Amino acid sequence: MAIQFVGLKNLHEDEIERLNEISARELKKIERHLNDAKLIFDIKKYDRTGNRARILINARLDTPKKKFNMQAEEWDITKVTHMIFEKLRNEIIHKEKL
Repeated sequence: MAIQFVGLKNLHEDEIERLNEISARELKKIERHLNDAKLIFDIKKYDRTGNRARILINARLDTPKKKFNMQAEEWDITKVTHMIFEKLRNEIIHKEKL
């Protein structure tokens, strides 16, 4: 499965590193259910007034049969990445039952 990140220039190096680590680990769980799919993460960072910034991830999973769109927003890159992958897994499992 291919994964593409859009908007990495908005993140710091340590955030990119954590994003890659979590994505590699979580992608294995999604690959159990899907064979040929493409995952696109659109990452946006805003509210940079202080030391913190909100991170918004729009995820699009394109499969041959169906397209999934998810969105998650949080202050921490680790939390938002886990949230988006959990939403994707739940939606994939739900759609498999139909």
